[in-house]
Amino acid sequence: SHKVICSTWDNHSVMREENVTGYSKYSEIFERHHIYFNGIGHLDLGVGTQNYKIAVSHFFRGYSLENPCHGGMRYMRRMAQDREIAMAGDSHNPGLIKYIDGDRVRCVVNSGTAQTNSGYAKRFFSLHTSSAFPVIKLDPHTHEFTPYWNLQEALK
Repeated sequence: SHKVICSTWDNHSVMREENVTGYSKYSEIFERHHIYFNGIGHLDLGVGTQNYKIAVSHFFRGYSLENPCHGGMRYMRRMAQDREIAMAGDSHNPGLIKYIDGDRVRCVVNSGTAQTNSGYAKRFFSLHTSSAFPVIKLDPHTHEFTPYWNLQEALK
């Protein structure tokens, strides 16, 4: 847990448990060890001399069949103009984008899944899922962030 910055709710454990019992033991466990968001979370993360404004959630509304990052892009444009990075993963379809929105540089990452043979993913998303978990390098000296497909790519 010392390497985890924060976590968010999910529909596999937290939401299913809340639907049956009215609360979630999973969320209570997550809260004990790090920052936990039981919905969309806004995190201001200090790295060196820089402060990065991040939005995190299990998903952002506005899913697109062609662009797994669309929900995060839509959320920042319509609901969270002060955020510059959005992170989600519900669709099990990895994606990353760094783009200009007005006068701002923004980035969205959507993670894949460790469950590459998931019936859920095959029913709702695709027969082909990916275990890619994009990461974002946050520079501690200049206000720059760079998305990578995975940690190995970032470390190169």
